[in-house]
Amino acid sequence: MTNPNDFVSPSTHQNSDGTHDFNINKRLTKREYFAAMALQGLCVQAIAGSHNSDTESFNIEKADHAVNLADALINALNKQ
Repeated sequence: MTNPNDFVSPSTHQNSDGTHDFNINKRLTKREYFAAMALQGLCVQAIAGSHNSDTESFNIEKADHAVNLADALINALNKQ
């Protein structure tokens, strides 16, 4: 089962001085990570298609679409 709120990275990170970093604010959830990857692809697609990506509504539309794609991926991964 893929939980969208699970973190992408392991829960601890060993620093070079041997201490462990438990700051969860530095980690992305699976949903955030999937959305970021989807948004990256959508931006590349827009640039390749020579769309005008300077408008705020275009950017909001792409961001919303990326989140929807992330949710769709999570749902697909959770199908039994």
